[in-house]
Amino acid sequence: MKAYKRAARPTLLLVGIAPPVMKTARRVPSKEFAMPEQNKTVLLKANAAISKLDFEGFLKFCTDDVKWTMVGEQTIDGKEAVRSWMKETYVEAPDFDAKTLIAEGDWLAALGEISIKDQDGSVTRSSYCDIWRFRDGKMAELKAYVVEAKP
Repeated sequence: MKAYKRAARPTLLLVGIAPPVMKTARRVPSKEFAMPEQNKTVLLKANAAISKLDFEGFLKFCTDDVKWTMVGEQTIDGKEAVRSWMKETYVEAPDFDAKTLIAEGDWLAALGEISIKDQDGSVTRSSYCDIWRFRDGKMAELKAYVVEAKP
């Protein structure tokens, strides 16, 4: 078999002419970028449902084995337990003000304030930091750090 040599390409050097400018390709957001934004949207929709006392609307954004940990208080396991807790706790729609959402990968931190009216009509105002873990686009785990505001 005969070996062929590749012919060298002639190089043309033009003095005073700028080389062509390469256009950069448009970056398509990666899954890693898109997911945190989707998680923020899911949380805001879920909070909007709670603000209307639509517990089922909220729970559709949760995994079946969702786990809530209210740090220093209690842990709630599963949708049914969360449903019961919400029905007992939210006698009126809570007033949420999520001031900051920080997301990376499957994790989302929500910082804000919440006001909840109890069965006696007293309003409790608190600051919170909720750390959510998402799985398959749904809320799977919550660690809630809640501090009651002093009057």
